[in-house]
Amino acid sequence: MTLHSLQQAPPEWLGTALQRFELQFEYPLGADTTFRISHGRDYLPFFAAMGSATLLVAEQAGEVLGTLVRVERWIQFHGPQPMRQLVHYLADLKVSPKARGGRVLSRLLFEAKH
Repeated sequence: MTLHSLQQAPPEWLGTALQRFELQFEYPLGADTTFRISHGRDYLPFFAAMGSATLLVAEQAGEVLGTLVRVERWIQFHGPQPMRQLVHYLADLKVSPKARGGRVLSRLLFEAKH
């Protein structure tokens, strides 16, 4: 398994693999409806709008096994002791059904921490 860490649009082959990967996920919307999310071949623009985005992709033989996006940004706390703090927002954690129970999740989380 190869772990890719990307801050730019993925290469064409990986962007296409990411699009295929996203097709297997549906999300509930009410009792009888589901929806899908597609970030497109470039993948990162939505997340980059929030801050400095890094896309982590676990891949094996051209097939995406999992994803996690880390967004780094500064936030301002107001109150008795105002402060500015660098925070990380973790988003878009997905692991393919066939890779669950393996090392994909732990590899993605470990990489997101660093």
